[in-house]
Order: sequence, then C-alpha cells, then structure tokens
Amino acid sequence: MMTLKTKITSWVALLIFMVGSGTVLAVYFATQHTQRNFIDTLTTVISEERAETISNHLDQTKSVVEHVAVDPEVISLLNASGSAEIDSHYQHIKSKQILERYSVRDTYSSIYIMNLEGLTLASTDTTFEGNNYGFRSYFLQALSGRITTSVAIGTTSREAGFYTSVPVRNSQLQIIGVAVIKETPSIIFRYFKNRNIDNVTFYLVNHQGVVIFSSAPKSIYKTFGILTSQDQNEIIQDRSFPNVSFVSLGYPEIKQAIIETDFSSIIEIDSQINRKDYFSIHQVDDFNFFVVIQRHGSELSMLNSQQALIITSGVIAAILLTVILLPLILSQIFKPISSLRKFAHEISKGNLHQTITLHTNSEFDELAESFNRMAKALYETRKNIEAEIKERTIDLKKYQLAVENTSDQIVITDTNGIILYANHAAEVITGYTKNEIIGQKAGAPHLWGGQMDKGFYQKMWATIKVEKQTFQGELKNRHKSGDLYYADVSITPILNENNDVVLFVALERDITKAKNVDRMKTEFISLASHQLRTPLSAIKWFLEMLLGGDTGELTSEQKEIITNIDTSNERMIDLVNSLLNISRIESGRIIIDPKPTNIRELLDGVVSELQPKLTEKEQKLIISSHNELPTISIDDKLIRNAFMNLLTNAIKYSPNGSEIIVLLSQNKTDIVVQVADEGLGIPQQDQDKIFDKFFRAKNVISKETEGNGLGLYLVKAIIESSQGKIWFESIENQGTSFFFTLPLSGSVAKTGEVTLDT
Repeated sequence: MMTLKTKITSWVALLIFMVGSGTVLAVYFATQHTQRNFIDTLTTVISEERAETISNHLDQTKSVVEHVAVDPEVISLLNASGSAEIDSHYQHIKSKQILERYSVRDTYSSIYIMNLEGLTLASTDTTFEGNNYGFRSYFLQALSGRITTSVAIGTTSREAGFYTSVPVRNSQLQIIGVAVIKETPSIIFRYFKNRNIDNVTFYLVNHQGVVIFSSAPKSIYKTFGILTSQDQNEIIQDRSFPNVSFVSLGYPEIKQAIIETDFSSIIEIDSQINRKDYFSIHQVDDFNFFVVIQRHGSELSMLNSQQALIITSGVIAAILLTVILLPLILSQIFKPISSLRKFAHEISKGNLHQTITLHTNSEFDELAESFNRMAKALYETRKNIEAEIKERTIDLKKYQLAVENTSDQIVITDTNGIILYANHAAEVITGYTKNEIIGQKAGAPHLWGGQMDKGFYQKMWATIKVEKQTFQGELKNRHKSGDLYYADVSITPILNENNDVVLFVALERDITKAKNVDRMKTEFISLASHQLRTPLSAIKWFLEMLLGGDTGELTSEQKEIITNIDTSNERMIDLVNSLLNISRIESGRIIIDPKPTNIRELLDGVVSELQPKLTEKEQKLIISSHNELPTISIDDKLIRNAFMNLLTNAIKYSPNGSEIIVLLSQNKTDIVVQVADEGLGIPQQDQDKIFDKFFRAKNVISKETEGNGLGLYLVKAIIESSQGKIWFESIENQGTSFFFTLPLSGSVAKTGEVTLDT
C-alpha cells in the first residue's frame, strides 16, 4: 500500500516532470515558430516573388512574339516564301521593319521568322538568316500549335538563350511558320541581383533538373539528381546543351519534387556535413522553369545550443526548488495526519462515541469535524440497519412461509440447472424429498424429468439461457412412484445488473386432473358424435326418400317443409363430422399418411367441387401458381380438408361478384399458400381468438348465422400436425388473407386408428 508520504513525493516528482516538460515544449514550439518563420520567408518573400517576376517577364515576351505572329507583313512574308524565291534585300528590309516596330534592340537579343521546314527567313540578327533550326524543341512545339519557352545554347551565337516561340497562322488558321524571340540569360538573371543573403543560394532550373543560373556560378549546367535516359535523349535531339558534360549536385529529392510539383513545395534534407538544408521550389507559373532557393541549416546549431541551455536551466531550477520546499511541505502535512489515523483506527474497532479536535487553522480542522460527523452518522446508521434487518427478517419468514405453503412447485437453480432450493409442493408433486432434490440437476431422468423429446429441452434452454426470456410450456413428468403426470411449467431467468443470468426460477403446476377431464370431455364428444351420426344418417335417407317421391307425391308446402328439415339435418351432420374430426386430432388417434402430392392438382380438385357455390354467388376465383412447384410428401386428405375450409369461408363471407385469389409459391424451405378474399374481414379485437374452438367473430354472427366456429380450429390443427405454420392478415370490411406453409421436406408419417370423415 502506498503511503501518503510516498504519494506526495510522487506528486512533487510529477510536478518537476511537468515543469521540465513545459520548458521543453515551450522551447520546442519557439524553435518551430522560428524555423517556420524563416522557411515561410524563404518561400513567400524570395522564391515566390522571384518566380512571379520571371513569369511576368516571360508573359510579356510571349505577348510580344504573339503580336509578331499576327503581323500582316510577317504572314505575307511566310505566304510568299511558299510560292517564290525571296531576295535577301527584301528579307533585310522586312527584318529591319520588324526590328524597329517591336524595339527588340532595347529588350531582346533577336527575333526571327521560320518557315515550316525550320529555315530562318528573316531575323534581327543577320547571322541567323538562312540557317535551319528545325530540330529545336521550341520550333517543334510551335509547329504543333503550342506556345513554349525553353533554354538552349545557340548553334550560331554559342551562348545560352531563352527562346519563346509562337505558331504563325494564315487567314484559314493554318500554321505557315514560326515566330521566335531569343533573350540572353542576363535579361532573366538580373531578377536575381541584390539577393546576396547569407547562407542562401539561388538557382533557376529547367524541367529536367538542369541548373540554368545560380548565385553559385560553379553550379551552372549541373543537375539536381541524375538525368534520366529520356532527359539525355531529349537534350541530344534538341542540341540544347552541346558539349556540356552534366555533373550531379546530388539532392535527388529536388529532381523528384520538380517532377511531381504542380506549383510549389518545401523540402528538408539532411546534408552530408551533419546539418539540415531547406529548399524552396516554386514553379514559374505555367513555364517549365523552377526557382530553387537553398537555405543552409548551420544557423540552427546556435539555436539548438540555446535550447539545450534553457532546458537544462529550467530542470535544475525545478530540482532546487523541490529540494528546498519538500521537507517543509511534508512536515506540515504529516503532523495532523497521525492524529486522524489513530482516530480512524478507533472507529474501525467500533468505538463510535469518541471525537477528535485539531488546532491547525487549516483544512485539517474541517476534516476532523467531518470525521466526528461521520462517526455520529455511522452510529445512527448502525442502529437503523439493525432495526431494518430485524424487520426484514420477519418479512422474509413470511415470504418463506408463503412460498413453502403454495400448491405450485417452486424450484430455484443455478445457471447449469443445479437445484439450490425447492419448496414443499415440489416434494408433494414429485414424490422426492428435499434432500433427494437439492444439489441435483432439475429435470434429470433419475428424478422426475426426461420424459419429453430432445427438441423440447433444446428449445427450453435456448429461450431461458440464450434469449434470456421466460419459457412457458406443457410437459410430461414421472412421479417417484413411476406414475406419469402432466404439468404447466414457467421458467424465468434472473439477471444481474450486467444482464447476465445468475439464477433460474421454475414454477410447475400439476394439471393431470385437468388433462384427464379434458380427455374425458373429448371422448364424450367423440362418443356422442358417433351416436348422433347414425340417426342423422337415417333421417337424411328418409328425407331423400320423401323428396324423391318414394312415398307418394308431396304438395309444394310439404316439399318446402321437408327441404328445410333436410337443410337443418345437413347442418347437424356437418357439426357432428367437425366434432369427430377435432376429437380424432386432439386424441392423437388420427392417421397421417404422407404421399407424393402435386399441390396445384389437389387445389384444382377442391375448386371443381366448390364451383357451384362460386357460380351461385357470381364470384371469380383466381389461382396464381409458381411455374415449377415441386411434388411434396403430404397427407392429401388432411390438406384437402384445410383447402376446403378456407375456400368455403372465403366464398361464404365475401359479397356476390367479388374475387377470391389463391397464390401458390415457394421459398428455400417451404411451399407457401395464400387465400385472399374481399369479405367481411376480422375485427381487431377478435383476431387473437380466431383459431379458438367454437369461436366466431361478432361481425360474422350478425350477418351469417350459420356456422359452428370449428373450421379454422381444424385447419390450424391439420397444418401444424403436417409440420407447417398458419397465420392471417385482415382489415375489417376490407377482406382477409390466410397464409399457411408446408415444408418441402414433407410431413412426418404417424400411425393411428382413424382418418378424417371415417
């Protein structure tokens, strides 16, 4: 455990570190600010300014040569050169006119006109006339329609020059020649005068990295980086630097920046003499020239020394300050702390009646008073807790009595199902004592569980442990005596503040008697229905004889009465058959005999049988089926009964002239059936009971009195026994759509005693 003294020492050490770090950061940011200032000056004030000045000069030169290119006499000279010989006297006159007109003697070295073959027709420098410079890049660029400025050593003058060329076009805008202005380097280099700044070197570089001008004369015609083979071939073909052996100045980063930059950049490079050099590269507007300014980093060495001195001084000052003040601080702090520690020790032993008084005239006096209030509050709290514990103990005993004496079995388990608690009802229902139950796994086969199929238990554990939801269901268990019993079970997971399951609480109610009563009711209905079937069939036979005239001719009034009796008898037969079918399904005695079946053909048979009813109500039945529905294995009698009930309801509860639609489709696992009508619909408040036995919606009863409320209950039982699902969508007075699915894998066969309607 870290003592307070150690903590304070740590805080002071941290203070030293923070002061030292603050000093370092202050010096660092000051250095960065200084470096940023001179780098910005290097970029903005010098390189950008020079680049802009040179660009303005070259733009002016370009403007002059463009005027020359559109001069009518120049165009006339070039037009004439293509059709006849031009005498030298004429050329001289034209040259002189051009010279005088554009004042080239005052500004430019020379100006000359070239035809399409590169032959110089006229020039202010007579030594150019008659020479062919068709190999020059400035001529080839202008011939392709571009205005360009390049640097080359003249083949005639043997001096370096800046050549700006413009294509000359005739009235049809066809290129008929090239106008060129040459400037000597001194005209451009004058813009670098009066820039003698310590530790700074100026360069003017072309796009190949060749130094055209430098304030360090030894650097002229040397290169940044190494000339590529493409650069060398271009120089050879253009003859721009004849008899020049290029030597690299190094700094390949500058060459790369010239290739990649679209305007300007700043590069920091470690030189070979243990210093940093800063290069500013600025493109001369749209021309293939770059102003490069190198500022040497030697002047930063002094700055680094100053920085080290400041940092060292700051750290030493912080250490000295700490050494002087730390003993004084510690002596003042620890004097009252000892008293507070003794007081706290007494409180920890339970002595809550004592008090402490300090006279330090500091916050420690307030702390001592807080300790006194804390001791008093602890004393009061302890009394309240003891009283509350006593009260809650009484309540807990009441709850325990209630749980112990409830008639429902209550079992609490851990997350693995190991029983932690069981009430008295668990002993009564299962026959096992608490000693036999506690510590065992709930539902283990050697106790009362394990009587359901594997899928039931998998679903139960997934619900309570994975989904963390309450599971409710009906299951079969075995009493210790060996007798089976049925129970309703509800298992709820108990979650902590992190939403993790910590316990399970299971409530189980023995429903064996209720199940037996329900079974007896079902058997009674089945027996009664069987007994009713025989006389009803006999009545039907006798009524058919009477209506058929076997006993003599009947009057119209007699026929009407007997017809009404026959209709009522048919309703009774339908009710009895429905009751029998339901009792067969509920009792589990019905046979499920799946056979390969074509759903569409099965549906067509049902529709054919119902056609008279459709015709009677002028209704239209539309069937839409998936083109390639597979044959599936189902009990065709059961599914036929489901189709018959759904379609009969749709016909009965839909208005005359309406449409009934049946859709057959399939997804990855099932065939899906939809039966949609435009009938009465199901009220919202009745929708949760629509599949209940004997239930009929209120709006149906008021408009259609006939019906027993067993059809949909039977359909649901049939679909679910075939491993399918059924549901519906409905809006009152707008119609209903019933949906059910049948698995592509088919229904599961089941042995039994009877089939539907037998």
